[in-house]
Amino acid sequence: MSITSEYSRLTETAYQALSKVEGNPLQLTEPFRTIVLVDTAKGIIDNGGIRYFFESNFPFTPEYSVFSAAFRNIGLVQAANDMDRAVAKFPFSEPHLHPAMRNEFMRTVESDPSGEFQSAGDSIMDDTEFEARVLSYARKFGVHAA
Repeated sequence: MSITSEYSRLTETAYQALSKVEGNPLQLTEPFRTIVLVDTAKGIIDNGGIRYFFESNFPFTPEYSVFSAAFRNIGLVQAANDMDRAVAKFPFSEPHLHPAMRNEFMRTVESDPSGEFQSAGDSIMDDTEFEARVLSYARKFGVHAA
């Protein structure tokens, strides 16, 4: 089985587990929590960059730190650190809870000279080992694609 098809089967199993906890990824046990969080974030980031990620409203409004922790879990430490630095740039606390303020601030970072917002997305989009990392993480828990 190819890595991509194994990854697809693994994420399908993880999303089935998500449906059993009424769509709240924070209620999932590992490794499914990490799988759902990184797969969701990567899908959004691949579609439109880190800005799309921060413009998104997630069910149950998880803190952004749960996403960066999930990226650390699979070994994308630099991406997680970049994401944490980008979150720290918001000029108000708990940006995950304030979509209007968050989106207004996001309009100001298009010309961010530090590049911290962009680098977080680039680290995730450019990782050619993403699927293999997720599969390896799942195997640590004895979970294999069905």
